[in-house]
Parts: sequence; structure tokens; C-alpha cells
Amino acid sequence: MKRRRSQLSVKASLILFFTGFNTVLLLLLYSMAVAWYNEVQRRQIDDFLNTEATGIATMLTTFLNQEKSGEYGLNQHFQNPVFTRFLSDFLVQRLNRPVLYNTTLLLSDSGGRLISVSNQALNLDTRFLLDNLARIYDKKGIGNGTELFSVEFEELEYRVLQIPVNAGGTIVAWIRLACLLKPAIQSNGNFPLLVGLFFLISIAVNVLGAVALITRILRPVRNMNAAMNSVTELNLSSRLELPPGDDEISSLAITFNHTLDTIEKAFRSQEQLVNDLSHQLRTPLTSMRGAVELGLRKARSLEDYQAILEGTIVGIDRITSLVNTMLTLARLDGHTESLRYAPCDLIELIEGTVEELAPLWEEKSICFVNRYRFYKDHQIEEFQTGQAESRPIPRAISDLFVIEADALRFKQAIINLLDNAYKYTPRGGLISIELYREVTGDARFCRFVVMNDGPSIPDATLPRIFTPFYQGDVAERQSENLKRQSGQTATRGFGLGLSICRRIVEMHQGRIRAFNPVGGGAAFEIILPVKRSDAGAGILQSFDPFAAK
Repeated sequence: MKRRRSQLSVKASLILFFTGFNTVLLLLLYSMAVAWYNEVQRRQIDDFLNTEATGIATMLTTFLNQEKSGEYGLNQHFQNPVFTRFLSDFLVQRLNRPVLYNTTLLLSDSGGRLISVSNQALNLDTRFLLDNLARIYDKKGIGNGTELFSVEFEELEYRVLQIPVNAGGTIVAWIRLACLLKPAIQSNGNFPLLVGLFFLISIAVNVLGAVALITRILRPVRNMNAAMNSVTELNLSSRLELPPGDDEISSLAITFNHTLDTIEKAFRSQEQLVNDLSHQLRTPLTSMRGAVELGLRKARSLEDYQAILEGTIVGIDRITSLVNTMLTLARLDGHTESLRYAPCDLIELIEGTVEELAPLWEEKSICFVNRYRFYKDHQIEEFQTGQAESRPIPRAISDLFVIEADALRFKQAIINLLDNAYKYTPRGGLISIELYREVTGDARFCRFVVMNDGPSIPDATLPRIFTPFYQGDVAERQSENLKRQSGQTATRGFGLGLSICRRIVEMHQGRIRAFNPVGGGAAFEIILPVKRSDAGAGILQSFDPFAAK
């Protein structure tokens, strides 16, 4: 499979993502901070204009109320020389007084005629306020006739506060105090500059932090990569050091070590299998070669050559049998052989297989006893047949032991178990076959046990008895068995029959084990799920199998 090339490594991609995400976040925060700062500045300008204009209006109102009964009267107060001097002194004093923002003060009478102006806002042209030439927006009332609004004139923005001047309860003048927004906000422009500088420094710190953090996070991955690259067919014992903590990296290391354990076990098993197979092939090949070489050394009789050829054929047959058995095991282990599952009467299959192998039992005078146990009325009942007591199996009992199986393959497993029992059962011995129908909660399963009264299986052999080519202490068991058989020779197998048996049982969702019964001998037990049907159990409630003839 062609691997798709990536322009960026995982590390570079993570750094770019981390840096980009934080940069966007910081940029958003920077924009919000600048917007917040501008809004604060705008409110500060409004407060300043309101405070300044209110103070001026209060001062003018107080002066006019004191002078309203003077020579010029209330309607001509702006022509009063005293007021003119007072206003002139105030404007001069205001120009010399430090203020927070530069402003333009415009004083007009109630008819809109200009009375006086004090310009500190970059030589503001006041005509746009009097002639309504500017675009007015963002207007809001503060109360008592006072208004705040923004105006735009000749591409410049101003903030204006308009407040009335009252004298004798009548509006006699208007004060307009204007401030140019951009210079006012920029006069305290260090904040956006500092925020922008902080933004740039934060990006740099983010990049360095992302590189350091991601490098540290990926360090265990690099170590894992190095450990993985060190694993070869000659070095399967290498394992990862588990990092501290219980995180995803630690879980990945545990999974990798577990995978290596499985691979090493499979590799060692394959290696052992090849060695065992070589050993199994070497013996017959060496024997055949020796016989042929011996026949070529000198002229021999026709009978001698015939004996050599017959021995060679026997060796070839043994090798062929080994290869076929290995092929069967390989197909089962590789799941390349599909099974055809169908309802199968286990009792019928077992008894039919035993009957087919009757010549073997007759050769060693082996007897059989079949026991079928089940529950009836909450008690364990038993139905027994054998060579001494042969009687038909009631259908109600057979229905209890119906399994979903490939009959041909499962028959092979039964043959392997019976063949193993035949090898180790002494002449005139007994082989017992027992079936148990058990119910545990919702689970329905049966136990199939094959027992012989031959020698017990050594304890050291039990855990490995299903390993391919493993034959345990065969010499000891066969020696004891041969003594009990009065000197008859036993044929040694390949040690594959039980391995095949286990694989077939596992493919039927079952389990198999070997054990030594308390009364002596050896036994193999298979546990299988039975078909989910209680028809037979219902019949058994009213059927007495022991009354059957």
C-alpha cells in the first residue's frame, strides 16, 4: 500500500496548530482590549465634557442672575461691559489652565448667534456647529436639556456636549463644548501600543512554549520509535520502558509491549514448530537413506530389495501423513477452512465413531461404557449403555445433546481423542465416554469426557499437552503401557492430534482440557454449548428413560 506523503511532520503540524490557535485567541483578546480601551476613553471624554460644560454653564448662570437687574436688563445682558470683561477674563484664564483634553468652547445666544468662542481643538471651524453642516450621530440626552452627540465634518470626528444657560428660569444662551476624538484618544495611545507589544511578545513565547511542550510530549513517542526500530527477528526481547503516569502514552507503550509479547510467543512457537517438523522428517528420511545405501553396497536377493522398498514406502507414507496433518493444522490455525455448522446429534456422532473404530477395540479387547447424565425433576439422572448392555437411546435424551457443529470436523476431534485413549489403554482395559447436560442460569452446555484406565498424564505434561509436536514423557508412559500389554509394540505419533482437536473445539466455541481422574487413568474433557432448545427437557418431565427396552 502506497503511503501518502505529508509535507509536515506531526511535530510541525502540532506546533503550527498550537501557535495559530493561540495567535488567533490573542488577536481576539487584543481587539477586545483595544475596543474596550477606546470605549473607556469615549466615556471619559463624555464625562470630561459634561463636567467642564456644566461648570461653565453654572458660572454663567450665577453671574447673569446677579446682574439681571443692572443697567442693561436681562435681554441685553450680553452687551453689558461687565459681562464682556468677565467672559474675556474667563476665556483667558481657561486658555492658560491645563486641561485633560483640548476643546473648543462656543457660546451662542438663544437665537443661535455667536457670542464668543475659545478654540483649543486644532483651530476648529465652528461654523459647522452653527450652520448644521455636519453629520450628527450617536446622540443621547443627559437631562435638563443637555445633549451629547458626535459630528463628522471634513472627515474629522468630534464629540460635542450642548448645554443651556438659564437666567431667571429662561434659556438665554447655549454652550457647545467640542473635542476632536482622534487626537483625544491618541493622546493616551500608549495603552494600545503596550497591548500590541504584549501581543507580539506573547506570540513569540507561544511559539517557544509550543516547541518545548510538544517536544517533551513527543519524546516518549521518539523513544518508542527507537525501540520499535530495534526489534528484529533476532531481537524480539526488547521492550519499552513504561513512562510514569497512566496516560495515553503509557497505554500505548503497554499495548506495544503486549503486541511484542504476542509476536515473540508466535515467533518462538513457529521456530519450535519448524524444529520439531525438521526432527520428525529427519528420522524417516535418515532411515530410508540408510536402507537404500545399504542395499546399494552389494548385490542382494530380490526379497531383500523388496523389503527395502517396502520399508521406504512405509517411511514415505509416514512423511505423507505428517505433511497432511500439518496442512490440516495450518488450515485450522489460519482460519482458512470454513466450517459448515448444522444441528448435530452428539450421542449419535459419538456412538457412530466408536462403532467405525471397532477393529481397534477388538485388537486390544477394549471395553466401552457410555454414560449420559441430565437433570430430571431437579435431580441428576443417568442413562448408561455399553458393550455388555446395548439398548437404544431414547429420542428425548438425544435431543438434550444437540449441538451446532460441522459433523465431519468434530468427528475428527472425537477420533483423535479415541485414538489417544487407544494408545494408552492396556489390553483388556476400559474406555469410558460420559456426556453431561448442564444448566447454569441462561447458559446451556454439555460436557463430553473421554477417560481411559491407562497410565496418568505426568503433571509437567498437562499444561503443554496440546502444544504441536509435544509428546511429553512418552517413553515413560509407553514403557508402562507396554508392560501391561505383555510386550506389544506401540506406534509413536507426531504429537499433532491433540493440537488439531483443541483447534476444532475452539472453532465450535468450546473448551478442552486434560486431567487425571481421582481413581487413576487419564481423561479429556470438552465443554460445548448446546442448541437452545428445551423440547427434550419438556419431554423428560413425563418420560422415564430407564423403563425403555
